[in-house]
Amino acid sequence: MQWIKCSERLPSEKDGRVLISMPGGEVETGRHSEFSERWYIGDMCGVGGEDPVAWMPLPEPYKEECE
Repeated sequence: MQWIKCSERLPSEKDGRVLISMPGGEVETGRHSEFSERWYIGDMCGVGGEDPVAWMPLPEPYKEECE
């Protein structure tokens, strides 16, 4: 998976939660609302301050292999 610059493309509602990279280098999970055109990070209602600079889809969850 590669980081996608927010200036190039934003995630759609169908992408759901994604990894986001903030300007200071922090990595969070969040989602982007096409309706309100706002970012929602973690459990917060909306982002205050700077928007993320890049995003990528979340990886598949870990699944324990059966032997």
